[in-house]
Amino acid sequence: MDLGTLQQLAVAVALSSLIGLEREHTYHIGSYTNFGGIRTFALIGLIGVVGVRLIDISVFLFVALSAGLFALLVAAYVMTTRSPKSAGATSEVASFNVYLIGVLCGMGQFLLATAVAVTVLMILHFKDPLHKWAKKINNEELISTIQFILITFVVLPLLPNEAYGPYGFFNPFHVWLMVVFVSGIFFASYIAIKIFGEKKGIAVTGLLAGFISTTALAFGFAEESKKNIKVISPFVIGIVIASSATFFRVLIEVFILNRELANYIILPMVVMGFVGGVISIWVYKRMDKTAVLHSNLSKVKSPFRLIPALKFGLLFAGILF
Repeated sequence: MDLGTLQQLAVAVALSSLIGLEREHTYHIGSYTNFGGIRTFALIGLIGVVGVRLIDISVFLFVALSAGLFALLVAAYVMTTRSPKSAGATSEVASFNVYLIGVLCGMGQFLLATAVAVTVLMILHFKDPLHKWAKKINNEELISTIQFILITFVVLPLLPNEAYGPYGFFNPFHVWLMVVFVSGIFFASYIAIKIFGEKKGIAVTGLLAGFISTTALAFGFAEESKKNIKVISPFVIGIVIASSATFFRVLIEVFILNRELANYIILPMVVMGFVGGVISIWVYKRMDKTAVLHSNLSKVKSPFRLIPALKFGLLFAGILF
């Protein structure tokens, strides 16, 4: 047995055991039993590693092993659903994910296996907040989420990433990417306001947008400020914070691409970013709290804004031309 195989087994057992630990902890808190714990999940992860090895012998052996495990999970689900308190297929589905994590480890895809394991852990651990969020979400928010997913993960990949028109100024992919950015700014701002409140939410959005697109943020906040004339300072702070964060974003990009050049620009970039941060804090302290309290930002029902985003996309294409 070589060192690579030992690494595959070790990583598979470690990641699978973490998920099994979370399941046992949940059972203990809820005072009930269900399918799988630390040992069961660790063994399933090992089966995934062994399954990859079986492919070299025969693909049918791998298929038979996968089918057998799936049949076991179905049988476990049938048995556990007899108890009303433990009804549900979460543990069984998590077990199948653990099997896939073992398969990924057997293929040497440790980064992807870790990402899947962390995602599964988060979904399992944050059960209560997710259920509470699902109960509180309204119809407009659900529709807006679907619309944002459509324009980002359906429309954008379908657009050609090629230059068209005079001087090759029009690239459908790049233009629509800016539409996605602006829509994303609206969406992120809506979520941040819901979580942190009007005053802090916009500032958090500005910080995040500074590492994506300051221009898109400025356009999006300008549109929002027209609808909330009494509230100006939060949008100003968000744009200043985004502009300040841009200096650090550029510094990181240059440091990755050209470290020699980064040594020359590190001082001015840090100074400009620091000054912008000081200005943001100054404006934040002077913000009119009464205006924020009487604003209607928290009453906005839909986080999706397509028309302003399309306007910015057209503006972007015109500037390129």
